[in-house]
Amino acid sequence: MLKEQVIIIGGGPAGVACAVQLKRYGIDPLLLEKNSIGGLVRNAWRLDNYPGFPDGISGEEMVEKLEAHLNRFEIRTLKSEIRTVKYSTDGFVVDYEGK
Repeated sequence: MLKEQVIIIGGGPAGVACAVQLKRYGIDPLLLEKNSIGGLVRNAWRLDNYPGFPDGISGEEMVEKLEAHLNRFEIRTLKSEIRTVKYSTDGFVVDYEGK
């Protein structure tokens, strides 16, 4: 069994932001995403609700920026499907299928 200090489930914008902030604080998280980084953002024709993009940004462009951000901060990612998350006295146990 692997021990991780922090596992983030979901590689959408919130998961990426969480991973980067943790890394900045000296914590090395593992980011698990079932499909691809960006989550449903990838499907968006245009995003108008993200600060820093006054003219909007396409979903594909946003995904490129999210992936670049993960690479810049050397965030570990794993394409995986979560089976279960259980609490134990030692913390949480996350059972996932890594790909």
